[in-house]
Amino acid sequence: MLLVWAGVQLGGNWEDIRRALQPFDLLITVVAVVAVVLFVWWRLQMPGLSRVRGRRGQQPQADASAPVEPSAPVEPPAQD
Repeated sequence: MLLVWAGVQLGGNWEDIRRALQPFDLLITVVAVVAVVLFVWWRLQMPGLSRVRGRRGQQPQADASAPVEPSAPVEPPAQD
């Protein structure tokens, strides 16, 4: 919605604005790349992302001191 609003407000003046901001192209690009790199680094440092770090498919270990209840027997499907 913000981009639509900005487009309506700028209208046909976008070419003038583009020329005015052209000297800052390199700075804008560097800031955007650094922001993406920092975001990825931050997400990889967050706890709870163990699946990203190679622990995919591992189940949590059961507490050895907790009693284990036997599971109910499985009955075969009825034959008609």
